[in-house]
Amino acid sequence: MAARRGGPGGVGLLRKELSSLLREPMVIAMIVLPFIIYASMGPMMGGLVKQVSSATKLQGVRAAVLLCGARESPLAALLAEAAARSLNASLLRGCDPFAVLQRGYNVAVLVNATAPVPRLSVYVAGELSRLMRTLTLPEAVVARIQHGLAPRSHAGNVTASLYVVLAGKTWRLSDLNRLYGAATTLSYAVLFVVFPAASLGAAMLGAEREERTLEVLLSLPLPRSRIALAKMLAALVAALLAAGSAIAGLLYMAHSASTASSGGEVAAAGAAPVTDILRYYGPGGLAAYAAAVALEALFAVTAAMLIGLFASTIRGAQAAASVVSLPVLLPAMILLVGVPATTLFALVPYSAATLAALAPLTGPEPAALALAAQAAWTLAAAALLVRALESEVAVTGPETVKRLLSRLRGRRRA
Repeated sequence: MAARRGGPGGVGLLRKELSSLLREPMVIAMIVLPFIIYASMGPMMGGLVKQVSSATKLQGVRAAVLLCGARESPLAALLAEAAARSLNASLLRGCDPFAVLQRGYNVAVLVNATAPVPRLSVYVAGELSRLMRTLTLPEAVVARIQHGLAPRSHAGNVTASLYVVLAGKTWRLSDLNRLYGAATTLSYAVLFVVFPAASLGAAMLGAEREERTLEVLLSLPLPRSRIALAKMLAALVAALLAAGSAIAGLLYMAHSASTASSGGEVAAAGAAPVTDILRYYGPGGLAAYAAAVALEALFAVTAAMLIGLFASTIRGAQAAASVVSLPVLLPAMILLVGVPATTLFALVPYSAATLAALAPLTGPEPAALALAAQAAWTLAAAALLVRALESEVAVTGPETVKRLLSRLRGRRRA
């Protein structure tokens, strides 16, 4: 009766289930790994905050204000002087902001006096390694100018066009923000594939071990490589179907929200992510991104199967899926701060999809290098899996881990 009422019997059952779970090393790793990954993101988030703060305060900004026009109007001259004063900038005459940026200035503010109403054009020298600062700085410059003009009678309604010179191209700030949003979306969309792929891959061998059919499977007159390939591809296809279902559902949800609205602006905003992706990437860019996602998913499947060989139950094997798939968050989080200047980033697993998403900014070369590196990682994991299946580890994997842990405990006691 006590067990039915949730008394001591229920507590004992809970203790038994927890003890069973915590005997699996993969479950322990699944519990510890999120702390390690998210704690490692602390410096990234701190860097993100510093970038935004320094851009808002215009720290380390060397600015120049250009007065363009042979017949400057008094209002334009006053506007240029006030803008230079508010930015603590050099006041120059000329019409070429790019030449000013090449001279080492971070910001060039062009005051066009030839227009009926003087207008500002703000040009910022962007940095791929500090993307958030780059995206924040143009509007911070305009806000500082407007604040400086506010008490003056000639302030009026000052309008400004915002541009960023980045990776050899000149972008409108609005376009760069949209591209950044599309790249971030594509980077995080990989999660829809990698997580189910790793979970299915881990279950492929975990279920065989728990049902005691693994030895029978390995005794069949088939090459172990064919067994591994069949399981890898089956898990990959199922994961891609699950990802396609999730993405299709999200797109339908966005489409329904946009069509249900009577306002054109809301409808356009609902369709923007898809149109932006098609606009910035094109067929070639999307093909490179799809290849990167497929390689990363196949790597997750293979690595999860390999690690799952050392789990004694399917629960332990599926815990290995978290160990394999959680690191996919790191490249996407790094994107929030900026693109690492070193090419070593392209050699890190799971960076291929992120760099393919950034290809309109960085060019195709980093994405191609990351694709080649990810293919090498996947082939290496597949080779290790086949070798493990051909060795006694395929059968004695859990016992090997237990013996290793017992030795470690013995050394600690000694």
